[in-house]
Amino acid sequence: MTLQFINVILISSETSNNNNSNKKNIMKLDEILDHLNYFTLSMPVDVEGLARALALKVERQNLPDEVCGMIKKTEKGYVIVVNQNDIITKQRFTISRELGHYLYHRDKIEDYINTTINEKDEQQANNFAANLLMPSSLIKKIIKNKLSNEVNPAQLAKELNVSIPAINIRLNNLGLL
Repeated sequence: MTLQFINVILISSETSNNNNSNKKNIMKLDEILDHLNYFTLSMPVDVEGLARALALKVERQNLPDEVCGMIKKTEKGYVIVVNQNDIITKQRFTISRELGHYLYHRDKIEDYINTTINEKDEQQANNFAANLLMPSSLIKKIIKNKLSNEVNPAQLAKELNVSIPAINIRLNNLGLL
């Protein structure tokens, strides 16, 4: 995962003219990067643990079929709401995508479904989710440790607790399929 890119986004979205405020945001950024590094070392990536480490609450609710989830701002902080009826791999992707919105688009998150998050923002959050759930370094490590050089997407999907279509897209994007 390109954590330096997250660094740039977070600093640019949270900076102000006050140098003390900038220092506080950068220290918080260091904590975020530490959490991201820690939670992407093992498989499957513990996305709910990462959310908790970032002080986000995850709730499962009965949502309409067309709604996978959302992130909203409350008086007590941020809450990721996931459709409890979705399969676990989809819930994990949704949590990861909403973490992406939290990290990249926090200034656009409100207490209701927000129309200011655009298609580009959604793509950015989806890319973040793919990188978080299926880190290239972890995928390459798994493949390297296999006895054969043949990539087995179904087995990788199972080990990473993601869907087969998601791992196929990720492997293709990494040039491994």
